[in-house]
Amino acid sequence: MNHHLILTRFFRLLVALSLLLPLQSFAAASDSSATSKPGSIIRVDMLAACFWIPISTLNGGTTAPLLLSGEQFLNKRTSVGAELQWGKILSDQRQRGGSLQARYYFFDLLQSHHDALYVSPRLRYRAVRRETFDNGRIFTSSSQGGAELLIGWQIPLDDSLHHRMVLDPGLGVGYWFRLRPDRTSARQPEYFRDPIALEMLSTQNWQMALRIGLGYQF
Repeated sequence: MNHHLILTRFFRLLVALSLLLPLQSFAAASDSSATSKPGSIIRVDMLAACFWIPISTLNGGTTAPLLLSGEQFLNKRTSVGAELQWGKILSDQRQRGGSLQARYYFFDLLQSHHDALYVSPRLRYRAVRRETFDNGRIFTSSSQGGAELLIGWQIPLDDSLHHRMVLDPGLGVGYWFRLRPDRTSARQPEYFRDPIALEMLSTQNWQMALRIGLGYQF
């Protein structure tokens, strides 16, 4: 089975989940007498900070990647959200991007203080720029798109804060692909291009997704 067929089927699955899960949740909400007000959550990914800051520092980086996300509940089980990422991964590599996502919770997170299992289809984008030196400065850039399916467990942390602080670990899988051919500085001759950088930025493959978010619900 070729990559294009796999990717097409994966996108169809994500679109179906994005449409069906909210519809199912709205139907369930209409049959319930609960009056909980939908809320919001803002969170920062602690894994990105804890893992990449030491690596970036050791490799001479000035900034580490920062991953922020926001989530808006549509009802007691369904939410939509967005995620932004920017910063340096290594001293010679900068990355920025974002994602759009939907979530379906299998427990009524806004009505109870229990942990909440969820599934989240996500559409992602990232732009990567790498700087190399070979008889001059060479910049290689790549624009990539991806589709992921994430499964996570949102955990209230502290009774004293009325369960407003939450820990949000999640694990998933996604497929990344190039949105356009990679670009190298036009000022440099063809033989100055960095094949290692191009190979790294151009890889189309399946990748694991891991998040450990710390959030505040309001």
